[in-house]
Amino acid sequence: MAASKSYKTLKEDFVANLPGGDISEINYVTAVAPAAVILWSALQSRLAFFDGGGGGGGGDGASPVAALAVDFLLNCGGILLATTVYAAHPVWLNVLLVAPALLLCVRWRPRWMGMRGRRRRRYRKPAPYSTPTSDPTPALSNGHHHVHGRREAMIHDAAPAPYALRPKAFLTHYRGCMMVATCVAILAVDFPLFPRRFAKVETWGTSLMDLGVGSFVFSAGIVCVRRRRRPSTDNDKDDDDHDDDRLLRRMASSLRHALPLLLLGFIRLLTVKGLDYQEHVTEYGVHWNFFFTLALLPPCAAVFEAAVRHVMASYVLWSLLVGVVYHLLLRYAGLERYMIAAPRTGLLSMNREGIGSFVGYLSIFLAGQSAGTYLLLPSMAGEAEVAAHDVPDGARSSSSSSRLRLVLRAFYRAHRLPANLLGSGIGWAALYQLLAILSPPSSASGSGLASRRLANLQYISWVNAFNSMQLLAFYAIDHVFFPPTPTTTPTPATDPPTTTSAILRAFNQHGLILFALANVLTGAVNLGLDTLRAGTATALAVLLAYLALLTAVALALARWRAARGRPRPRGEAGVGREGTEPVLKSRVE
Repeated sequence: MAASKSYKTLKEDFVANLPGGDISEINYVTAVAPAAVILWSALQSRLAFFDGGGGGGGGDGASPVAALAVDFLLNCGGILLATTVYAAHPVWLNVLLVAPALLLCVRWRPRWMGMRGRRRRRYRKPAPYSTPTSDPTPALSNGHHHVHGRREAMIHDAAPAPYALRPKAFLTHYRGCMMVATCVAILAVDFPLFPRRFAKVETWGTSLMDLGVGSFVFSAGIVCVRRRRRPSTDNDKDDDDHDDDRLLRRMASSLRHALPLLLLGFIRLLTVKGLDYQEHVTEYGVHWNFFFTLALLPPCAAVFEAAVRHVMASYVLWSLLVGVVYHLLLRYAGLERYMIAAPRTGLLSMNREGIGSFVGYLSIFLAGQSAGTYLLLPSMAGEAEVAAHDVPDGARSSSSSSRLRLVLRAFYRAHRLPANLLGSGIGWAALYQLLAILSPPSSASGSGLASRRLANLQYISWVNAFNSMQLLAFYAIDHVFFPPTPTTTPTPATDPPTTTSAILRAFNQHGLILFALANVLTGAVNLGLDTLRAGTATALAVLLAYLALLTAVALALARWRAARGRPRPRGEAGVGREGTEPVLKSRVE
């Protein structure tokens, strides 16, 4: 028992009192995921490489085994190498991934160019969202909000829309890469091969794993909007006069669907305590864990949904307000000192980190919801067609200036999404820099830096800026290699197989199961192997086998679901069934 206690202490010391690393290095490491998707997209758009099996297109590409092997090496192996072997040279790994893609683009034209008939249509990518089905004019207005009005208010007051929200390849890749990185990090952090500067920081500073925690919450906010955006019904209209009942119902629904996460939280708590497993108390507290934070975010966000409807129709402003108020409490009301140094004498003080940081994560969640309002709204191309139907026939045909205005309006709408992402990224980055000027970090204590432990405003702005720019990167990749065509025939609300990685799609479609399995496998490896003394070859072999097993399970589940023909459950984009499963990323767009 003494030896066991000693080993437990060594494991805890291995992940404790870490200072973190530089943000620029984190950016280089995380850039490997988009770089791998660039090479995947080049192979697919130029050679239809994954149509033979990996892409599911049934085409003349590589064999199924080769397609899946390359998919795995790019999208799983790339992230693994970036956080281990290439951790000191991530720029070189990015170059090794992007250079072949550039050569492919120079040597071959896209497969969808120069083709004819059915063969060409197969490589066309559907428009970013689905197109109108019959009468498009109802989507213009519901009597309160015009299509040109505030997009965030439209989330809650949308008319019966003829649009079915279809998955988006760039969101699939964005969330899929985060899921893979999560599975890699939770086991790799226990090996010396994983740099300590990538592990979670003790209090002040930035690290790769700190960024991952906040990114989960941001991503959860994005897809939580999906449920709010469902088409209105007559009952919904009747409920407009009963907002209190509506709020209570949504909170009750969120709590009901949070039960799986709460259950996982308690299972983790009992398992860690019962097995005397190593734990980092200063991370969330003695009893609290991240599952509890994830479970409680959507019910609290339901309150802000009502505030968006009636007080201030902007999630991003509410996010900023929550973050600023929390920042003032930390700096000037003694909350920061309490969360760091208070004695653990009661249940509240024993879990002060988890309870206090919840406010910061709520701010990140609301920022994600703000992004979701323009990521998951109806198609810009669809809106252009709606606007055209709304113009009188005489205005459409008699004046070239009217047609020009329509074209310019459609062009603006078509680029509104990347413009919003860019503006959001720049805005949050500017706030991060402003805080660094107004509240310079203390050289002695480090106070003033970003802190995942506190989830302070510096951490909030950093996470929001990173995720906005990461989304923009995946969006750009998607639209460069698979540009939407306005004449594309509408397709069912499923990801076009030829534009998304089969492995990334499978990871996101079954995130809950994979995340739970990853935690079980991590515990089994730590109980059966002395990870502290494992060499590079042993660590890589274990991590590759672990990733291969997770990938096999993900693909088997995807194939099983396809064979059964089961429709995707509501809220499939990564928040459980009703927007309550952010970290697990179970259903990516």
